[in-house]
Amino acid sequence: MDIRNRRVLIFGGWGLVGSAICRALLAEQPAKLVVCSLSEQEAKDAVSQLHLEFPSTKTEILYESGNIFVRWESRYLSRHDLLNDDTHRRRLLDDVLSPLDDDILHASFIHRVLDRHRHRRRELRHGPGLPGHLRQQPRGLTGTRCLRRRPRPAEAPLLHRAQSRNAQAQGKTLRSSAGGH
Repeated sequence: MDIRNRRVLIFGGWGLVGSAICRALLAEQPAKLVVCSLSEQEAKDAVSQLHLEFPSTKTEILYESGNIFVRWESRYLSRHDLLNDDTHRRRLLDDVLSPLDDDILHASFIHRVLDRHRHRRRELRHGPGLPGHLRQQPRGLTGTRCLRRRPRPAEAPLLHRAQSRNAQAQGKTLRSSAGGH
């Protein structure tokens, strides 16, 4: 596996197996290793231990923490808190049982983590945090915030053309199937 100068994200990087995987990956010299754990303290401890074991590594070792299966604002809630609060339970069930849409995807913790580390070069251009088209937008529910991706200006014409082609293709399919019967 060639991961030299690549970005690597390890889920469950604090545990025995996860930390062993992190050590093995550091020997391959990735550009960045992100250790993800449910608890922030566990993630910090794992990164600290890796820095002690690999003091001369050129790999940037970072951490993320939270529940990867829920929305960003719910990432630190316990299972008990998620399921016993009507609002959180309803949102969790809606997210799991509804068709995946942009709102659900862009509000999820895992999407935000992946997106943040995927856009590292853009962060350098735009300063700390997420690129301009991925900034947080206010949400109506008790001041919580979620991540919404707005199309960049250059994407708008491409998106419109793709939608037009899809609509035309669907129209042709409907006309040809109706004419053939």
